[in-house]
Amino acid sequence: MFIKKRIIIFSLTPLGIGGMEENILQLAEGLQTRFEVKILGWFTPPFLIQAAARLPKTELLPIERPSKYNFLFGLRLLKLFRRLKPDLVHFQDPRSRLLGGPITNILGIKSVYTFHMSPLLMPHSPFKARVYTKIEKLYNRHFTDALIFVSKNVKDFYARLGLLRTQKPNDFVIRNGIDSAPFLPLLAEKQQFRTAVRTQLQVLPETRLVLGLGRLTVQKGFDYLIQAIALLPSKGLPPFKIILLGDGEARAQLHALAKTLEVEDALIWLGFQDKPQVREYLIAADLFVLPSRYECYPYSILEANAAQIPVLVSDVGGSAEAAALNANHTVIPPHDPMALANALAQALQAPLRVPNVVKTSLDDMLAQTRTVYDLLLDR
Repeated sequence: MFIKKRIIIFSLTPLGIGGMEENILQLAEGLQTRFEVKILGWFTPPFLIQAAARLPKTELLPIERPSKYNFLFGLRLLKLFRRLKPDLVHFQDPRSRLLGGPITNILGIKSVYTFHMSPLLMPHSPFKARVYTKIEKLYNRHFTDALIFVSKNVKDFYARLGLLRTQKPNDFVIRNGIDSAPFLPLLAEKQQFRTAVRTQLQVLPETRLVLGLGRLTVQKGFDYLIQAIALLPSKGLPPFKIILLGDGEARAQLHALAKTLEVEDALIWLGFQDKPQVREYLIAADLFVLPSRYECYPYSILEANAAQIPVLVSDVGGSAEAAALNANHTVIPPHDPMALANALAQALQAPLRVPNVVKTSLDDMLAQTRTVYDLLLDR
């Protein structure tokens, strides 16, 4: 009789809607026939709604989020892991690994960590950067059995800093993937969606639509996009609108910036949208833009690739790597509104691009993750 190995996917970042959350749901969906999967984390209502629809049989284990250095929380994890008896714990964020890594090590439980984000990619004081670097080196080499980088660029960054094992390497590059099948029927009716969306937005049929997709946070750099709009030439451009899909804590500041720079008329704020609506807006758009300050390997770029539209991204983390899968891509330096304005103007003035098929395989991601799990569990 085949007995499934028990996997716990663990995150202490509040789980809502985003790239890491999508990855967790994909893993639980795609691996549940092979493994017994449980998700341990701090769940918000949006995540619970998605999980109920996609993972009705997967056990969700709620846990509160402790402070970053609350190592007494480790005692609770010790008791929990002893009771649950997982064969492998897959950490999804820095805090879960920081507090849980020593526990899995003590109990002899195999552990995997995915770099959805890294504190080393974020701006910090020199002191904090040194502390985080030492912690990363210690945990990568001694407290984690396998490291999954969703971007080769980020993995190479860690290697250059000497934060990975040089003997008995334990690092793997497994890029995020999506199922492009839901986009196919929309692509077959692309012109109809272009017309319908422009009618809905009450803009001219020939209006170029530039789409920004993501949480309205400092990370995503939409303030640079608003600054870039103000730097565009006043003549020589076709009619255009910038659509922002998403919500977040920076929404009020972004609105205020748009008002200060007098570019409110160029922006359409549509807030959070469900996936079917996001796909329709992507299909109808002429350009996707993501001017982030830091990233690893954004799902939003993969979705734009699946919609077969040109992408314009800042060169941070794995963004350029994901964009390069798309023949119609432009990469600009980060933190540079003028470079963004120039690239935007060029894209708006260019003829409409012919769609190109882009491979963004979810099956590959799942198969490669299964291989890592099997490699550890068969030892």
